[in-house]
Amino acid sequence: MQKFLSSKNVLILIIVVGLLSKLWALAITPEAAYNDSLYHLSIVKEILDQKTLSLPEIDVPPPLYYAFFASALILSQLSLTLFTSKMVPLVLSLVQLSLAFVVFRKLFPQHYLAALAFFVSVPWLTRFGAVNYTEAISVVFVFSSMFLIMKLQEKKQTFFSAIPLAVSISALSLSKLNATLLVPVFFLASIYVLWKQHTSLKTVAGFIVITVFLSGFWFGLNILKFGTLDQHNFQLASNELTLGIDTAFPLSHLISFPHLYYLYFWDFPNLSAFSAQSFVSGIPFELAAVVFALMVLPLGITLLNGAKQLIQKPALLSFIVLLPIALEFIPIIQRTAYFRMIIPVVPLIAVVFAFGFAALSNKFFKS
Repeated sequence: MQKFLSSKNVLILIIVVGLLSKLWALAITPEAAYNDSLYHLSIVKEILDQKTLSLPEIDVPPPLYYAFFASALILSQLSLTLFTSKMVPLVLSLVQLSLAFVVFRKLFPQHYLAALAFFVSVPWLTRFGAVNYTEAISVVFVFSSMFLIMKLQEKKQTFFSAIPLAVSISALSLSKLNATLLVPVFFLASIYVLWKQHTSLKTVAGFIVITVFLSGFWFGLNILKFGTLDQHNFQLASNELTLGIDTAFPLSHLISFPHLYYLYFWDFPNLSAFSAQSFVSGIPFELAAVVFALMVLPLGITLLNGAKQLIQKPALLSFIVLLPIALEFIPIIQRTAYFRMIIPVVPLIAVVFAFGFAALSNKFFKS
């Protein structure tokens, strides 16, 4: 029994359950379950019909997801159907899991299973990764940027070997507006590593030019097209940079209701779900909240311990992991505990968890 309950076996069990949950969600979740998913599919359909990303009657957000989906359908000569609508979520889930294994194994040779277990179990990725949500492709490029920065540290880079990292970082701004918040962090970290590696000035300059050009590509097109950023992106960007000030839910909301932010971080159902027709309807909200909070308390403690451990690590690692997580709370607070916005940094939260698990594992498990 003690051997079965070793940390490795427990984590493997969690990973298996998490993977089965993802497959189940992919199989049974209809696109109509979330309005945003239908919106994303409508843009893909319009791109296929018009054969262009420049849609005068549709306000297209950062286009990478739509371009990827539409290109996949065109190259495979398939039409947009109920079946093919699940193709991209499935492919992106597989890519995420593959990159997660590679990155976590490289970061944590001894404790990569802890990071992987956390990553596959996070409900946000399970729920929204089962349908067409653009955050899924942001996760891919967070992983690829992390991996390429780690590779950057291993040897001196040439101009051509630095290009994939520039493209990966730039892809974040082309995937989702809140993922754009992460671009400066990975960009500055990359320049720092290039400088530490005594990389040639030509290579550094080329990296900067390519990253800046590609990162601002879509916004630049909007300026040329509309004379300014299109209204949709302009309003969202303005709101996210206000940290919630002068909105209906300022920063004081976080201070007044920290327990709700703690619950919603773990995807606890909101109050309306307890009175609506859902699986939790009829259950007292307060009772469910207390029980749930106690259940996830060990996870919260592990994350806090992981953050403490990270602060003591080399500054570059702390900068790459902790600052993006903090930045992603800007749109979350602005939109009142809208924790779906945290999806792009779930890989980084998994890193924090693994550090915490590594520090605490000897106290609770026999390795």
